[in-house]
Amino acid sequence: LVTNALIYPLSFVVFPVVFRRLPEVAAATPAARVLSWAQSVLGIRKDKAWMNHAALVSMGGALGPLASGVVVEAVRLRVTGPAQSYVGVIIGVLGQIVCGMAVMMVMACAQIIDPALVVGALFVGWAGVIASNNVFTIFFNSHSQVALDRSVRGKFIGNLVTLFNLSNSCGTAAFGRALEDDSGGEIWWCVALVLLGVVARLGVAAQLWVGPARQVMGRAAGAPLPIAVVEQVTAALHSPPKNRSKARLLVVGVVVAVLGAVLSRSP
Repeated sequence: LVTNALIYPLSFVVFPVVFRRLPEVAAATPAARVLSWAQSVLGIRKDKAWMNHAALVSMGGALGPLASGVVVEAVRLRVTGPAQSYVGVIIGVLGQIVCGMAVMMVMACAQIIDPALVVGALFVGWAGVIASNNVFTIFFNSHSQVALDRSVRGKFIGNLVTLFNLSNSCGTAAFGRALEDDSGGEIWWCVALVLLGVVARLGVAAQLWVGPARQVMGRAAGAPLPIAVVEQVTAALHSPPKNRSKARLLVVGVVVAVLGAVLSRSP
C-alpha cells in the first residue's frame, strides 16, 4: 500500500517536474559525458532534455527486475524452510527504506548538485526501488500461497488488488495536489510525502523484526506482519454484515483522513 501510494507516482508525476527545473547539463563534466553516452547507447533521443532524463530513469526501473532476480536466487540458496519468506520480506522492506531515502535526498538536493549527477542518482535509485519492491512482492506472495487456504486465496488476491489500486489513486492525487503549490516549495511537499513512506516502512520493519507483534495479529505460525494485516482485513470484509460494515468504515475513514490532510492545505 505504501509503495503504490507514495513511491510509484514519483516516476510519472514528480520526476518530470524535477527534470524540468534542472539547469542545462554542462557537456564538459565527466558526469554529463557518461549521461550522454548512456542515452545514446539506449537510443533515448527525445525533443527536450527533461524528456531524455525521464526516459533514462524509467529505463533504470526496467533493470530493477533483473537485480531482484539475483537477490531472490541468493536468498533461496542460503535460506531454506519457512524462514525463507520471512527473510526475503525483511530484505525487501530494508531495501525499500534505503532506496527510498536515497531518492528522497536526491530530490531535495536536485537544485544544488550537478544535473547529470541528479539524473544518474535517480537512475540508480529508481532501479533499486523497483528491485526492492519485486523482492518484497515475490516472497510476500510465496508465503501467502503457503499460509492461506486455497478457498480464500482468490478473495485475498482480489482484496489486495483493490487496496493497491485505491492507494495508487490516493497517492497520485496527493502528489498532484502537492505540485499545485505556487510558492516554490512543491518539491519539498513531495519530499515530505516520500519521507512519510519511509517512516511507514520503518514501522513495518520494526514490527517484522519484533516477534511478539506477529502474535498480536493472531498468527501463531509467525507470519510476517503485512500478511497478517491483509488477512485480518480479508476476514473482516467477508465476515457477517456488522463486522463488514465496521471494516469498510475503517478503510474509508483512513483514506478520507489522508486525503483531507493533503487537500486542506491552502494553495
